Amino acid sequence: MLAETFTDIPNQLTAEIDRLLGLMSSLEPHSDEYIATADQLTKLYKLLEIDANLALKVGDQGIKRKESEANQEIKERELTLKDEDNAYNHNLKNREFGLKETEVHANVATRTHETEIKLVESQASLRVKNAEADLKAQELELNKRVKVDTIAIIAGNIIGIGLILGYERAHIVTSKALGFVLKSK
Repeated sequence: MLAETFTDIPNQLTAEIDRLLGLMSSLEPHSDEYIATADQLTKLYKLLEIDANLALKVGDQGIKRKESEANQEIKERELTLKDEDNAYNHNLKNREFGLKETEVHANVATRTHETEIKLVESQASLRVKNAEADLKAQELELNKRVKVDTIAIIAGNIIGIGLILGYERAHIVTSKALGFVLKSK
């Protein structure tokens, strides 16, 4: 019944707000009736906000109650699981005494197998590192060589500078002439 009242109140407030807005559209903006209607609208909007906040609080309380019930149920299940786990552990300990020798043999076999795997992994890692070192050496060798394009650009720049200097002996050269010199990449 409380939830029904909360859902009815916003609908009634919204209907009243709509009615007052319709009424305001026919009133003169500076009349006393317009000002009173605007004041009433302000109060209705505040009531609508209060109602919405109250509905949120009620909803939050319901959520908290459900969370509390769920947490209680979880705790009860955990206790049941602990009891079952204790019984299982008791049976397991009784079986462990008979399985100790088998476990020791299994551990030795596992460790031997792990050691063999580590040996194979380290050999593979060594091969990969050797291959990487060879690749880096090849890359360094390739980077030491000067490219033909670079040599051509340098030669063109030297010839251009020589021409500019030769021209400068006979004539005045402006600063824009140096823009013809290409920069290497």
